[in-house]
Amino acid sequence: MKSLTRLVAVILGLCFASTSFAQKKTTVNGDIVELTSYLKENIKPSGPAAKEIAMENLRKGGTLAIVQSKTRKVYLLSSAPGDTTFTATVAPYFGLMAYIKGTLYSRGGVNMIVVEDIGKYLGK
Repeated sequence: MKSLTRLVAVILGLCFASTSFAQKKTTVNGDIVELTSYLKENIKPSGPAAKEIAMENLRKGGTLAIVQSKTRKVYLLSSAPGDTTFTATVAPYFGLMAYIKGTLYSRGGVNMIVVEDIGKYLGK
């Protein structure tokens, strides 16, 4: 678990080290997941037991992501600098269709959204 988290951190560092990467405002609708649980264990936090596993991984340094509904594309989620309530703000949306609004950064096939707003998705 820790090695996967470190790997994600290294990849993010390499991908976002330069300032010459694409960025734009975006909204993504989909499932909020903890990345290790989702990729390694195929767990979407839709039930109480799955939510607890995802939260435990998150407490151990896991990474939040959103899986886009239509494309199943995974976007890493990040907070704005200095935001100390990010995990507490996003975690209640585990198991729900949510929307994420923010700034999208893409480089080398990795996509990350710096979250500015989150809410329950009410569309189809």
